[in-house]
Amino acid sequence: MVADLIDNYTRRWKEDLIKNTFCKSDASRILSILLVRFSHEDYQ
Repeated sequence: MVADLIDNYTRRWKEDLIKNTFCKSDASRILSILLVRFSHEDYQ
């Protein structure tokens, strides 16, 4: 699950986990995705 790849306290990618789980090119793509720094409600 994608949420498992994000540190809930720092709102940053778990870089070591991603680099050890995915191939180098996929890890680079994932880490290039910007994350929202502040949690917010999802609106549907």
